[in-house]
Amino acid sequence: MKYFYILLFLIAQHGFAQQIQFTTGIGTYAMKSMKYHGENLQQSFPVDARFVDKFPPYPFYTLSILQRIGNCYVGGSGSYGSTGSRINYTDYSGSISADQNVRYFEFGAPFAVLLNRNASLGYLKITAKPTVVFGRYVLLLTTRLGEPLESEKVKFTSVNLGIESGLSYSRKVFNAFELELQGGYNFNFYKGELLYSTNDSYSLEDKDGKKVTLDWSGFRVGLGVAYHFKR
Repeated sequence: MKYFYILLFLIAQHGFAQQIQFTTGIGTYAMKSMKYHGENLQQSFPVDARFVDKFPPYPFYTLSILQRIGNCYVGGSGSYGSTGSRINYTDYSGSISADQNVRYFEFGAPFAVLLNRNASLGYLKITAKPTVVFGRYVLLLTTRLGEPLESEKVKFTSVNLGIESGLSYSRKVFNAFELELQGGYNFNFYKGELLYSTNDSYSLEDKDGKKVTLDWSGFRVGLGVAYHFKR
């Protein structure tokens, strides 16, 4: 992923883009299938384990390059985000836990339309971004009885397709720099099955025999800083 960010910067620096922008914010994630999978794990515990976290909202980070063409903006972007769930039981004799750690690398083609031309009031834009999302799920099972700690880690990967739409408002704050407030909804219309990282001919299923998937659909709210290259 870091090489993709370096590539974006080089493209912008050498005149193929008008601005480069870094955005960070908070995302919510649906994860309906993963939550059910977690409940399956909870039921398999020999004790009455409880959920500590269940895929809460978590930060995301995006780097993008944009070129303005008339009242439109087009470009490319790369994003990273994560969330997770934890099931745990602890008493005087030891503990047992299951951590569902998920993360994604998302590549998109952002498109925006400027709704106003009055720079003194800032720029209001309607935005859309088709995306390809590479997801990773790491299941960590940990057991401690007395002093010894035993753990097992299983990894899965998936590919999703989605589209994110929303609104943004930006204002120049210092010379070539601009602040932008963004809000929108990311919808994964295709959710690929989770494949074992060591053997992709096998996929993860729940207790009902249905494929378990990562669903990164949810709201995104972020604050970005953009730099405009001089021409």
